[in-house]
Amino acid sequence: MTRLADPASLAALAAAHFEGRPLRLGVVGYTVAREPAHVAWVASLLDALVDVVTPARLGVVTSPTTRAGSVDRVATLLALRRGVPVLHVTCAAFESAARAVEIADRAERAAWAAVPRFVLPDRAAYAEAGAEAANALLVLGGGPQATMDFACAARRGHPVAVAIDAQLSAPPWDVARKRPVHAARYVAEQRD
Repeated sequence: MTRLADPASLAALAAAHFEGRPLRLGVVGYTVAREPAHVAWVASLLDALVDVVTPARLGVVTSPTTRAGSVDRVATLLALRRGVPVLHVTCAAFESAARAVEIADRAERAAWAAVPRFVLPDRAAYAEAGAEAANALLVLGGGPQATMDFACAARRGHPVAVAIDAQLSAPPWDVARKRPVHAARYVAEQRD
């Protein structure tokens, strides 16, 4: 993992890594699936997206989270299987969620380990760095971090797609904790 203090420094690194691919898609969502069917929904949606865009025109920016059921893990492994380059961005608070040992398949674990990984000092810098590395964002659920990712991408004028899995029962906002628990629904409701 490479530590970065300045989120802006990731723009040039991402451009070089993605070698002129026109769509550098940030993919954000839950670090642990709320419901098992959500993992299959995410995989199906991302697989269809790769079919439409094609691997030669796409790069994926996501977190290095390896927990079973995380959107980040699904996006990373699917992209790598389909020949799409991946760049990982995270922050110091989330580093412990990036453990290759959680990927059982040796070939997938080796491919995951070869992905460039950048660690920012805090959550705000992490969201800014994601928006520097990507030029579009796909929100597939998530909590406060996904909401920050959305805000950073929107401030830069990046296209943002919000996909809501109708099977998820999570409300958009946790009243007791005063924070979003389903970022896709929360963001969609703010627009209305």
